[in-house]
Amino acid sequence: MQAIAGAAAAGCFALASYATPKALLIASAAGGLGAAGYGALQLGGAGLITASGGAAIAVGFAGGLIARRLKMPPLIVAVSGMVPSSPVSPPTAPSTNSPSPSPPRGSRPS
Repeated sequence: MQAIAGAAAAGCFALASYATPKALLIASAAGGLGAAGYGALQLGGAGLITASGGAAIAVGFAGGLIARRLKMPPLIVAVSGMVPSSPVSPPTAPSTNSPSPSPPRGSRPS
């Protein structure tokens, strides 16, 4: 499921970047590959940054080879393919240990 969502995200990013139909399909495949690699590395116990880096290397290498073979700019494939595997931090809850507000200006401490 993550690979399908990654392919869709990469395809939409390529579409928003005015890619040609051929580049759109290749970028979608690269995004699916990147998302699958990212998920596999995460399941294997790799950290967030390590998994993102591994997926980026795979997408950059495979996307570069495929793009050169099909005579299209590799940057389209690489950038669109890396979008789904970019690291995202999980949301955090607001801190309950926030400092107390400072007293108003000009007031005297008691």
